[in-house]
Amino acid sequence: MIKPIFFTEGLQMFRRKIRVRKTGFKKYSGDAKAICREIVKDCYNHEKNYFMASKGHFCEYWSRDFGLCVKPLKELGYEKEIRNTLNYALKIFKEKRNITTTISPKKTPFDFPRFAPDSLAFTLHSLITLDKKNIVNQYKEFLESEARKYLEKVIEKNTGLVKKKYFSSMKDHSIRESSCYDNVMSAWISKNLEKLKLKNPLKDYNLKKIIKNNFWTGTYFIDDLSGREMITSDANVFPFWTEIFDSKKMMKSAVETLIEKKLDKPFPIKYSKEKPKVVWYDSFAKGYQAQTIWPMIGYPYIEVVSKVNKNLAKNYLKQYSKIIEKYKTFLEVYFSTGKPYKLAFYYADEGMLWASMHLYLSEKL
Repeated sequence: MIKPIFFTEGLQMFRRKIRVRKTGFKKYSGDAKAICREIVKDCYNHEKNYFMASKGHFCEYWSRDFGLCVKPLKELGYEKEIRNTLNYALKIFKEKRNITTTISPKKTPFDFPRFAPDSLAFTLHSLITLDKKNIVNQYKEFLESEARKYLEKVIEKNTGLVKKKYFSSMKDHSIRESSCYDNVMSAWISKNLEKLKLKNPLKDYNLKKIIKNNFWTGTYFIDDLSGREMITSDANVFPFWTEIFDSKKMMKSAVETLIEKKLDKPFPIKYSKEKPKVVWYDSFAKGYQAQTIWPMIGYPYIEVVSKVNKNLAKNYLKQYSKIIEKYKTFLEVYFSTGKPYKLAFYYADEGMLWASMHLYLSEKL
């Protein structure tokens, strides 16, 4: 059964698509850094005190998007706004007894399209980054209950692997069976629970070893346990970005595999070369999460690359600066050709909070 809120979300996207078709994307002035600074400012909802995922149709709180951007936001001086955002989200989550992928502008938490293992992972990461014990203590019991729920809902207890069922994930249009990405999220949750000194129901599993034994080929991580052995960007970026794996040898090999498959062309990074198995609603945004280029993964990829090839990482960043300056905004997704993703029912979102990652890496590299 399709949830009513999905119709609301779809209508919101379609209305924006009509507007963009008539007037184009909202354009910001200046160079890439100036454009990104203004976008980050615009993404903060001063009325409700939280960071939206975008100034476009994703004007909600997204656990994943905020978690990807929380470290850059802190480095950029937004500590107060980070604290406000986490208080906003955790209060709503606690009231509904559920950490979800998304909170609508009307403060309704929901999972799109269903439960995602990374919602808890990125929430814990955000709390670690903020580093305010009083907030952790305030939500301690709730967070521990969510961790217990995670064990029951996600983990195959006799193996420690993520169950072979369809979860929302970094690419929620893709139907995967115990994806590498989701298993990395389990290891990250376990690691983050320990850091926060919260009860850890995953502590008896050596999740790093389980991931390596089941997904590492000796050259790269496979996408999932379906038997297809697809090479995808998220499977080979997030084991290192989360620092579950820190081997430079493995990192270099995974990066070289992505480059060999040309997933970094014309700029980083495509989800995959092969076409994944997708959900039915992908027909409304065909190929949305296949050979398309995603900055959401592109910037974590650049950060990983910077640890093994700093010059290459700098070149990637220069590519993105040119793209940002060309379109005068920060777009959500591009076709494999490098052009903004536009179809009859869907236009790429604009003014993404991910602009904070560009600013962060511009200062770091």
